[in-house]
Formats: sequence, C-alpha cells, structure tokens
Amino acid sequence: MGGKLARLITVIAVLGLASGCGSGDDEPHSSPAPGGATSSASAGVVSPPGEDEEADVSVPECGGILLEEGGTVSGADLGGCISAAMVAAGSGVHRVETSDGDSQTVSFRWNPDFEMSADGGQAVVIKGDDGWIRDSETGAWIKGDTESNDPQAMMAGTVVELVRVAGHPDMIAATIAAADTWTIVEEGEVPVEDAVSDRGWLFEPAGPMEVLGVTLTDYSIWLTPDYLGVYAEATGTTMGQTVTTRDTFLEWGGPVEIPDPEQG
Repeated sequence: MGGKLARLITVIAVLGLASGCGSGDDEPHSSPAPGGATSSASAGVVSPPGEDEEADVSVPECGGILLEEGGTVSGADLGGCISAAMVAAGSGVHRVETSDGDSQTVSFRWNPDFEMSADGGQAVVIKGDDGWIRDSETGAWIKGDTESNDPQAMMAGTVVELVRVAGHPDMIAATIAAADTWTIVEEGEVPVEDAVSDRGWLFEPAGPMEVLGVTLTDYSIWLTPDYLGVYAEATGTTMGQTVTTRDTFLEWGGPVEIPDPEQG
C-alpha cells in the first residue's frame, strides 16, 4: 500500500487547485485556510469583467483581480478567489488524467452536504461525513473508517480523508497561496478540446511550490473570466514519486449524478 499511497498523495497535492472536492460541512462557509488564505460561499454567480477591467462580482474575493496580460496577483488573493468562485458555482465535473495513463471523472456538489464521486482508477464517493472506495477486485463499496480494526475499512478511511482534506476550498486557497505571486500570462486557447471553454486566462506561479511535502513545478492554470477553472496542469514530486497531472473542467453549476453506495 505504501507506494500507492505515496502516489495518491502526490496526485492530490497536484490537484490542490480544484480536485472537485470540498468539506463535509452542512454548508460551505468562510473559515481560515492553512497558510492564512480564506474562502467564502457568497451566493450567486460571478459576472464576467470587461477587457482589462476589475470584475463586478458577487464573490467579493475576486473583485480586486484585474485580468490583463502581464498582470500579477498574490497567491493568497488568487487562491481565495478561485475557491470562493468554485463554491458559489455549487457543482462541477472535471476529468483528471495522469502521466502514467490513469484517468478519472470527478463530479461534486453541495446539496447542502458536500457530495462527490470519482469514477475510473480508484473509485471514491463522499456524502457528507461518510465516504467509500470501491474494491477493484470485487466491485464492492468499502465504507471508510480510520478507527476500524478492519484494514480495508481503515485504508478506505485514509483515502477518503485525504481526498476530503485536499479538496476543501480552504486547502485549494492554501495551495495557490504557496506561490507568493502568480503572473497572468495571456488570454488564449486552452490546450484541450473538450473543456468548459475553449479559451481562458493563463496564470503561472513565480517558481516551484511546496505543498504537503510535494514539490510542484510547471504549474499552469487557465480560468474563465469569472474565475472558474478551465484547465490546469502541474508536475508533483514526493517520496520518490513524480506525477504530471492534467485537470480538464467539463461543467460548472449544472446538475450532477452522485451514486449512493448504500443502495448497491
């Protein structure tokens, strides 16, 4: 299990931007993030700004970010904006692909409890405080319990909690804040064909980042004019594992399907 868990931690850290996960709280809310970043769940949808204008937004964390080529923004401000915009959208779907060939589709929503599912690779479902992983051999769902004497339930609980913590909006904000400064490189086409938008604002950090003991390099994020993810990629290295992860956002704000493991 050690090698698989090390690799999982690497992938999760790379996906700190928006792994499609969130907290198990009844409702998203503002709370201190690791490293001092904050997020909040302001109601409504972020309004796109005009060219080279600050956004007129219902998510206040994004109001001071000017979208213009060559501009810069602090990691704390960008992280708070991205996480708050994600929570305000309420739901989303994205595809996660890794350099060793794995691919997963992740769906998430607040209903009002946080719910998410990941299909392909290691299947995971989280519903509020509960979470499950699917046994790859039997197809059965294993409910996670980190305090269980059953090693399968304990491992499932470890995976579920890693996914839950890494995808919490506060963790997303803290991951982005790990870089002091991000540069707005340009507004242009994203390098995939089926993302939620074919264009986005490209942000890149000033240099390598350290998150959860993982060194992140070659980190690039494309955002819509309303600060939601379009595409992201980065390479993470830790514990002898190096993984490049590509994250394509397919939907924001629409209905999503989350399976119920307790119904089989």
